[in-house]
Amino acid sequence: MTETAAALARVTNEQQTFVIDKNLREHLRVITYSVAKQALAEEQARGFDPDPIVVTDRSYGRPEIMVKHGGRIEYHAHENVREIVEWIFRQLIMRSPLASGRYAGSHILMVNGVQHDFDLVGGGIPFFSEIEDTDRIQIVNTTPYARRIERGWSQMTPRGVYRVVHGMARRRFGRLAFIDLKWVKLNLGYNVRGWSNQHQTRRILRPQIYPAIQIKPSRGTVTHE
Repeated sequence: MTETAAALARVTNEQQTFVIDKNLREHLRVITYSVAKQALAEEQARGFDPDPIVVTDRSYGRPEIMVKHGGRIEYHAHENVREIVEWIFRQLIMRSPLASGRYAGSHILMVNGVQHDFDLVGGGIPFFSEIEDTDRIQIVNTTPYARRIERGWSQMTPRGVYRVVHGMARRRFGRLAFIDLKWVKLNLGYNVRGWSNQHQTRRILRPQIYPAIQIKPSRGTVTHE
């Protein structure tokens, strides 16, 4: 066999191997999808959420059929998110400084930046059945001094409130959800003095920021990979 013929044979073998590997990966990907859907159907027959949140390869709302070879499909019950949010609310209220009651009454629920009413005693948060996979759920305190509370300004809460509850929530629900502590801007008309740049050369007025706990499902009750 000439060198040219040998080279062509190697190329042909490599192409055939690539086609076989590609077909095998596609076959395994479809199996992952099929098994995940079957597992979901079995769990739904036992009472699992009929319209769960879908997380494919860690992407919220990505269709299961788009799972990658060796990827992961997760289904999250809306009820899990509701339980987490209501538990966090109760802990925030319990640990709020109670001198005037203003701080304790200023925890609000926001979904995609829009405030929603809730009633922990009367009916909880019924609209959670309408939550979509990519929705951003946040609990925020809107008092102007909420940031100072987190810095130990109140002797009643020297370690802050949101920082403490965030840590508790992560320990309790860390296997069910991604729970993050953030600082958010709200259009409430409060401004504070701060530095205009990292070199701290000039002080300016800028919008106040508020502590927020953000919740997103991360590991579902039904998972296949």
